[in-house]
Amino acid sequence: MTSPRYYATPIPHSEAILKLAGWRARLFQKELVDTFIQAIGLYPPGSLVELTNGEVAVVSDYRAGMGRKPKLTVILDMNKRRLAQKKVISITGKEGSIDIARNLPPDAYNLDPEALF
Repeated sequence: MTSPRYYATPIPHSEAILKLAGWRARLFQKELVDTFIQAIGLYPPGSLVELTNGEVAVVSDYRAGMGRKPKLTVILDMNKRRLAQKKVISITGKEGSIDIARNLPPDAYNLDPEALF
């Protein structure tokens, strides 16, 4: 679902997780889906996200209990230009701080999240 296929375009990880959640108890065991979602979070490592300041980052770390606060590696500035040096930030959730604005498709801006590390 999140990888390019000849018959389908990839979808963002969060969209795939929402689809799995919708299928629980019908196609998959509910407890298994719930445990899977808790383990990888809404933004699994490797997900591309756009931040509220316009920068683009890849989720570089998520551990159970982090909720919507994964560790991110910023790779594009607000003008969508590649940074000379990547910067690692943590989402704090504090008012006025940088947050995740939206999930991006895996192939956004011709980036390959798997090749970034």
